[in-house]
Amino acid sequence: TTPAELAALLSAGAGQAAQPRTVSAADILARGTPGTATVTSVFPSDVPSPKPGHTLMGLELSVTIPGLPTYPVTNLYAVPDDKVGSVVVGVSLPVKADPTMNTMVAVDWAAVV
Repeated sequence: TTPAELAALLSAGAGQAAQPRTVSAADILARGTPGTATVTSVFPSDVPSPKPGHTLMGLELSVTIPGLPTYPVTNLYAVPDDKVGSVVVGVSLPVKADPTMNTMVAVDWAAVV
């Protein structure tokens, strides 16, 4: 799936059907397994952010969680407007992964400098 195809699927709601359950980023940050993610690609989203003061951006990440092999994740993320300029290819972001579905990854934007 290309980034453009992913954005189209998510904006149409099709990506949600593939998820067996809905978990918020706050839930993942509260109970997830900490790690890091390197941004490997950034792509625009035509979907408005559901959160005021945020920009919805497509990110391809290379995620590293202790005890697991590094794995890719592609998703749309609501990036705080004051952090948008920090999200570039090669930057490392603090993340947490859902312990039961490690492809569900939340970025800890409060910890991004």
